[in-house]
Amino acid sequence: MAQSERSAGTVLGRLVPTFQAVERHSATIAASADHVWAALTQVTVGELRLFRLLMGVRMLPGRLLGRPRAPFDADDPLLGGPVRLHHPG
Repeated sequence: MAQSERSAGTVLGRLVPTFQAVERHSATIAASADHVWAALTQVTVGELRLFRLLMGVRMLPGRLLGRPRAPFDADDPLLGGPVRLHHPG
């Protein structure tokens, strides 16, 4: 199945059905996968200003309509429970 066929089911796929370029990045980390995962699970919402800003924008329509969602606690881990439950380590 071609990439354009796989993405056709999304709004973005319908607006931009084919890619003009593909870009991949990688980084080598001098640590075991377990150490990297442990470090990732320690990152909190409060440490990521851009994340907080984007989530605030995402929740703005609900707030304006009187349906606010629970705010993110700055001490909450970014990778919450569902992600941790799926990690085999």
